[in-house]
Amino acid sequence: CDVSTQKCWTVWYFDGTLKYFSSPKHIVLGVISLAILLFFLIPVMTTIIFGDLLKRCIRKQWYWNFIDTFYCSFKFRFGFWIGIRLLFRIILMTKILLTDSESILLTICIAHFIIFFQMLFTPFRH
Repeated sequence: CDVSTQKCWTVWYFDGTLKYFSSPKHIVLGVISLAILLFFLIPVMTTIIFGDLLKRCIRKQWYWNFIDTFYCSFKFRFGFWIGIRLLFRIILMTKILLTDSESILLTICIAHFIIFFQMLFTPFRH
């Protein structure tokens, strides 16, 4: 809002019926979002979740070095642990986003369960 003229304008719409590729501004935002999704989020999430399985199939040295950046701190038999942590975080964030602020106690309990579960299995090397 402009205080001197008492005019307000909407900056952001939470409208699901908005046609995203209808104007040049939306085309640029849509292309940037799709590029980030396709070239960063999907490959990294796939690598994190299924990287330990892919490590058994792909024998290239560059891939092993890339995978070790994610899995190096875990014991060999717990190579899948980073994928489980990622799925727990996705569940936790979905719970936070979809519920009201009054149920924060349940969210804290879920977070503590995740920490306790990790302490119980001790997946780290040191």
